[in-house]
Amino acid sequence: MEIIYAPGTTVLILITIFVTFYSFFNHKILYRLCLEPSEIITKKRFWQFFTYPFICGNITSLVINCAAIWFFGFALESYMVSVTHFWGHLYFGYYFGFGAVISALLNFLVRRKDTNFILAGSESIALGCALFMLFFDPRVTFYFYFLDEGIPGLIIVGVYALYVVIYGLIKHRGLKDLSPLYIILYTILVAYFFYPATIADVMHWLNN
Repeated sequence: MEIIYAPGTTVLILITIFVTFYSFFNHKILYRLCLEPSEIITKKRFWQFFTYPFICGNITSLVINCAAIWFFGFALESYMVSVTHFWGHLYFGYYFGFGAVISALLNFLVRRKDTNFILAGSESIALGCALFMLFFDPRVTFYFYFLDEGIPGLIIVGVYALYVVIYGLIKHRGLKDLSPLYIILYTILVAYFFYPATIADVMHWLNN
């Protein structure tokens, strides 16, 4: 699979790496780009709805999430391009962007009075890519050089989703970041209203 088939995924990763590394050396930028509901209200930092997905809190988070974005985003964008050709790149960008903003708005509404709540959302990008990938191709299987047999995508996505939830619980010391839940609901609703055949395919696959 050539890199040209997933330019959207590549751009997302490059932006995340650049913005995150830049914020490591400039904490003022870090706090201006992360999602802080109280700051949006008091200082009118509305750009945070769009910038928070590109921030990672540390190197470990950056490596894991960029690997996940590449892994799932590459598969999702390539699949969309194979079905809708050039428009697949635009659909991929739409699903990512709209999902990230919706998640930010919901977090903002729920945590607008919490002055200690700060959110960096690259995990949500990767999780959204993973879930959409499953909905569009529930039978997808991933193959690795060091394994003789492939691993079902459902297992890999489940493991990553568990990581995202546990990481969020540890980072926020409790169930404060509801982004994974918002992303899951967003994915299901988009699939239900715009791709009902996909829902039927997933249910048929699960029942068999």
